[in-house]
Amino acid sequence: MTVMNRPSLDFHQDSRIDLAAVLRMLFDHKALILWTVSLFFLIGLGYAILATPVYQATAMIQIEPRKIGIEGTPEVSAKPLSVSQS
Repeated sequence: MTVMNRPSLDFHQDSRIDLAAVLRMLFDHKALILWTVSLFFLIGLGYAILATPVYQATAMIQIEPRKIGIEGTPEVSAKPLSVSQS
């Protein structure tokens, strides 16, 4: 029976992110990133130019019941506010 040596996983040591290493990796692969972004930009631009535009609008009209009274004035109450008698 053979015993296989496997490296132990130490999550506490590997859980840190090295920002410098990530930026270095992005800088090293900048050509691939630029080509990929350019490809999808050109595909999107081609679709925007060649696709038939579809214009669509929706509207909802709400009709409120008419109020009895004169426009621009408050409603007249049934009772007079004050009547002075002499």
